[in-house]
Amino acid sequence: MIARPRLPPAKDNTEELQAQWREMAAKIAKVHPDWSKVEIAKKVQESPLGRKNGTSLTYSVSFIVKSIGPMKSTQEQYEHLLSNALEDVFVIAARRGIDTRQLAAAFDAERGPGLHQEHTLTISVRDTPLVVTAYGIPHTWLSIDTGYIDSRFSQQIAVLLSDLERKAQRDGPLI
Repeated sequence: MIARPRLPPAKDNTEELQAQWREMAAKIAKVHPDWSKVEIAKKVQESPLGRKNGTSLTYSVSFIVKSIGPMKSTQEQYEHLLSNALEDVFVIAARRGIDTRQLAAAFDAERGPGLHQEHTLTISVRDTPLVVTAYGIPHTWLSIDTGYIDSRFSQQIAVLLSDLERKAQRDGPLI
């Protein structure tokens, strides 16, 4: 009789799965900032990641909620997203050889408080009247801790910076 080789026990990938749930939850929260943690967990549960070992059985919503862990409030997520997007403006400006210390940038500068789905981006040269503004930037273009800048947002920033450089050469100090 031939002995069958013993297979090593299956690896426990719970930590990896939970990390994937947290990542997915962050993406869902970005698209649906008004959703509760339970609504987000239900969406995770409906995904292939919410199924146990590729079967039709799903993890419980309460287990997914616990695994996702503490999440920032909607307002905190929103502010964090805008802060990251402002950093992207300065990254692109630096890549273009612009002295970022001379720049100021703001989202929704003349709009009231609230969670806007479209944004205005204003970039200016400090202590000068040189200002450019883009309107109607979709909230979905703003990246959430991915390390990447959405190409459409990047192009919008590049256009604004080009306009600002043109104005600076024509009207004021070089940036």
